[in-house]
Amino acid sequence: MMEGAVVVDRKNKDIIPLYRYEFSERLKETFSAATAENRALMRAWSENTQDANQDNTVTDRFLNKGPSKRLLNEMVEYFVIKKLSLHLNSYFINNELINSSEITSLERKDIPSVLLDNRILDLLSRPMEDRDVFADQNDRNTPGKVVFYYGKNGVIFDHFEITLPKKTRFSRGADNTLIIKTPRFSLVIDIIITGMNKSLPRDFEKHYLKRSFLETQSYKVRLKINTEFSLASLFTGRGWEYYKWIDSFIEALYESFEFDDFIEKIDWDGAITTKILSDNQSRAAKSADETEITITQESEEE
Repeated sequence: MMEGAVVVDRKNKDIIPLYRYEFSERLKETFSAATAENRALMRAWSENTQDANQDNTVTDRFLNKGPSKRLLNEMVEYFVIKKLSLHLNSYFINNELINSSEITSLERKDIPSVLLDNRILDLLSRPMEDRDVFADQNDRNTPGKVVFYYGKNGVIFDHFEITLPKKTRFSRGADNTLIIKTPRFSLVIDIIITGMNKSLPRDFEKHYLKRSFLETQSYKVRLKINTEFSLASLFTGRGWEYYKWIDSFIEALYESFEFDDFIEKIDWDGAITTKILSDNQSRAAKSADETEITITQESEEE
């Protein structure tokens, strides 16, 4: 189980990116692009996030249920699919053991409807010529294949392509899990969003985000990745070179998504300790200077 963090502005619900935390940076990029092009998504994200109770109290249901939870689920799923596509494309292209006849590349026109049900994937991979936001982009007709493009106001075109072993299939489980079934194993991706708060390290908002604790709200997002091997695969010794990407993919996903790994990577404990010691030294030096000035003034009066 991996646990990530989503930090939002408490007032306007805008996503706050955490520098050097890949999941957070990509989530903010995706959110900005999607809501800039489709304002209905922004309304779904920020409106109607509270329930009135019978005792006249109010319960915040942001990311707990409804449109905001669905949208975050789609953005997280898009992040995972994009991470998988980049990882697989690199794995198969740079592997001399791979026979090209045993793999297949899927583009938007080839991908199953189960993936295009994701509004974020559908929107950002849609051809530029079919999107009004790119109508006045003078350089979009650049010769060659465009695989990624930033438009005005942060809108994005992201060419979708994923390379897989032949006979790989996509489907969804009853609980909306994404299932990628290969001839050797099934990869089950479960995104868990409950609206529960995520505890950040002490003073993280103040020193890393340059914001007050009261200005932000942090939420947990969990990823559960299960690998279920077929019984026949256990008795097959050949052809595993087409499937050995699974371990490296999960490791890469963990490093980009797991919040605790990010905190360790930036050495937050060491950084905040250095900050405290530096502040203490500055205060001590300032106090010593003030004491010296007072003593000097008293000497001059005598």
